[in-house]
Amino acid sequence: MHKHKCRNRAQRRGPSRKGTQIVEVAFVLPLFFLFVMSGLEFGRLLYVRHSVDQAAYEACRVAITPGASQALIQQAGQKFLSTVGIRDFTISISTFPAASAIDENTRTVTVEVSVPFASNSFLPPTIFRETVVRSRLTLDHENAAFLGVN
Repeated sequence: MHKHKCRNRAQRRGPSRKGTQIVEVAFVLPLFFLFVMSGLEFGRLLYVRHSVDQAAYEACRVAITPGASQALIQQAGQKFLSTVGIRDFTISISTFPAASAIDENTRTVTVEVSVPFASNSFLPPTIFRETVVRSRLTLDHENAAFLGVN
């Protein structure tokens, strides 16, 4: 009759792989976190970019209405950016023809919004530390249609 030797599990599998698994995890885990954090940072950059575009649009829509003032335009942009959690922004307004106030002679209004990404990042700024997100929008003033300006 054949006699079988009884082996325990460790002997059947061969040498232990615990050391190899630890080394593999040590190499793979930092790369995994790098990809996850980079994805979050790119997503945040796109979110800030979209928010800046939308704030420029909101402020410009206020700017082209009759009776708009620099303060109302600034307030519209600030309200939107504050609502979505964007900090340290700058809103600038210019008109054509150049004037200190928006009046019946204003043909177009341009609003530019700029935001430093470093102060709006979820992570300490590394990849996009020098990036400034800007959006500029120019719209015809509503009175331009009544003035017959093309």
